[in-house]
Amino acid sequence: MSTFYTNLEATAARLLIKYGQSATWSHDNDDGTFDPVTGVETGGTTTAYAAKGALFDFNTDRVDGASILSTDKRFLMQVGAKPEISDVITINTIAYQTVNIIETNPAGTPIVYEVQLRS
Repeated sequence: MSTFYTNLEATAARLLIKYGQSATWSHDNDDGTFDPVTGVETGGTTTAYAAKGALFDFNTDRVDGASILSTDKRFLMQVGAKPEISDVITINTIAYQTVNIIETNPAGTPIVYEVQLRS
């Protein structure tokens, strides 16, 4: 792991924490019990997470109407707890579903997550 990338990650985190927006989400731990007769899952736990980041619209040249919609948002998020696809992230009281996650990870050091959100 390079000191340069470690410092870059620390700088990104510091800026996102200072100037970013708060985001929260819960992740289903998939530890419930499924009843095949009723088709209902019972029990199970969730884990709550929080992070800071910056919310943007996608550049129009990236919007293709299929994998990226014009209403999708980009959330550049500090490294730490990483949401998973289909997690629901709340930013400024608006709930978004996680569609895709790209980890910027040069030389094995995660710097920032780019999370594609859909409302």
